[in-house]
Amino acid sequence: MAPKDRTSEFHSTLASIKSRSSLPSTSSSAKGKSEAKQPLIPKENGRSTPKPGQGSKSEFGRMAGGIAKDINSTTLKLQKLAQCTSA
Repeated sequence: MAPKDRTSEFHSTLASIKSRSSLPSTSSSAKGKSEAKQPLIPKENGRSTPKPGQGSKSEFGRMAGGIAKDINSTTLKLQKLAQCTSA
């Protein structure tokens, strides 16, 4: 399978992320053209990060932790398999 140049897709994705990350324009002409874009991570009470000492992990954090454990487990199994085949 030949590699596909996806540079233009990458640049359009970056432009999309940048437009969602920036503050929405408050000018009336910008509102008339399109709706205000939502930020990538919604802010709660004006804060984009959880309050210190809150203690609860987000769903994303829990899922990421589970994935990290699975990757670590798979890596260990692959190392053991590599040792068995090289011996």
